[in-house]
Amino acid sequence: MRRDEVNSSGSSSPPIVLSSHLLWSLPVAKAAQVASSLDFQGLEIWTEHLWREDHLSELKEQLAQISLRYFLHAPFMDLNPCSRNPRVAQLSLAEQLEALQLARELGIELVVVHPGHCSSSKDSPAEFWPPLLESLEELESEAEKLGITLAVENMEPRPKEFMVRPMDFAWLFQEIPGLNLCLDLAHAAAVGEDALNGFVEQLAGRICHVHLSNVGEGKVHLPLDRGRLPVTPAVSRFLLEFTGAITLEGAAEPAFKTAQLGLARLRKLVKGGDTEDRPKLSSSENPPIEGGTS
Repeated sequence: MRRDEVNSSGSSSPPIVLSSHLLWSLPVAKAAQVASSLDFQGLEIWTEHLWREDHLSELKEQLAQISLRYFLHAPFMDLNPCSRNPRVAQLSLAEQLEALQLARELGIELVVVHPGHCSSSKDSPAEFWPPLLESLEELESEAEKLGITLAVENMEPRPKEFMVRPMDFAWLFQEIPGLNLCLDLAHAAAVGEDALNGFVEQLAGRICHVHLSNVGEGKVHLPLDRGRLPVTPAVSRFLLEFTGAITLEGAAEPAFKTAQLGLARLRKLVKGGDTEDRPKLSSSENPPIEGGTS
C-alpha cells in the first residue's frame, strides 16, 4: 500500500509517537500507559517487546483502553532475511511475516521493517540484491493482503549494511512499487548531509513514517538533549508538510525524563522551531557507527 493511499488524517501536525524501546523494562501495556501519561499520541511497539507477553488477546484489550495510535516495528535482532545461510534467511523472513499477522491481530495498520544485509563485511552488496528483493516482495504482498502499510527503514552506514542511500531506495521502489519508506533521520545523517537532504527531496512521496533521534561522536540514537539534531533546512520544510507519524527514539536513563525532554523538543521542531544554533552536519560523515539499529 503506497503512502499516498494512507496519509489522510487531516491533522495539522504529525502525531508524535514513542518507541517502546525507551521503556524496554516495562510490559507493553504499561509502556503504553506511560506514553499516554506523557502526552504522546502513539506507541511504536518493537516485536521483540511482544515476545515477553504471554496473552496477546489480553494485551489487545488493554491497549484498546488507552487512547493511542499503535505502530509495529518488525523483529530484527539476530535476523537477516538475506543471509547466506538459507535456514537463517528462511527463519528471518518467517519472523517478519509473523509480525504482519501480529499487527493484524492488534489492529495495527503500519509495520516498519529492516531490510536484509550482507553476511560479511567483505561481501559484495550486489550479491544480496536478489534475496533482498525476494524477501521484500513476499512481505509487501502479504502486507497488501492484510491491508497493512509496509515501511522499509533506511539503515546506518556500517559494515554489512547496503540500504543506506537515497539511490538505494529509489532503485528498490522501482522494483517494488508498493513499498514505502520509514525515514530514520539519524541513520541518514550518519551517511552525510547530502544523503539526508536527498531522502526528503527525492523520496518525500514515499516517506510514510519517520524515526528521530540525535547523532554525535560516531553514534546514532542519542536522546534529543545530547549530540546533534539530524535536521537541515530541507528536513525542516519536509516535516512542516509531513502527515505521517514521527517516532521518538534515543533510549537513555532515566527513561521518563528522556521521553519528556524529547517530546518537548520534537513538538517545537514539527512547528518549525528549534532551528537556532544548530551545528552543521558533515556533507559526508564516515563513522564507525554505534548505538543500535532501531
